[in-house]
Amino acid sequence: MLVDGYYPEREIRSPDTTLAVSKVAAVPKVREWMCRVQRDCVRFGNLVMEGRDIGTEVFPETEFKFFLDACIEERTKRRWADGFEEDLATRDRLDSQRAAAPLMIALGARVINTSKLSVEQTSQIIIDDVRRRIAEAVDR
Repeated sequence: MLVDGYYPEREIRSPDTTLAVSKVAAVPKVREWMCRVQRDCVRFGNLVMEGRDIGTEVFPETEFKFFLDACIEERTKRRWADGFEEDLATRDRLDSQRAAAPLMIALGARVINTSKLSVEQTSQIIIDDVRRRIAEAVDR
């Protein structure tokens, strides 16, 4: 997503944004708007989309869903490496308990614990799974 032609990668992961995201995400009208905008992205063709409610709320009917998880220590370490300090346990609790689209594993999602995996290893697991499932569908 671009904002006036600019991709705000650092800003969307800033401490201020991180502190606000759970509160803003709990607002039903914000969620409705975000869902509409995210679903509209299909006009670009096939998608890979990441987010805490993509498989449960935005595209619940999608065939390929993956729930990436890692232990809290590893997730905290990764955020620190990206230059961000965040209370992930509190964010998880808030996101899991909110009334609108709570954080949960999507029905049919493959859960992958990435605690001891690199980005490349995680990506390869997903790619292999998608390829295998496509091949199985073709063989039917």
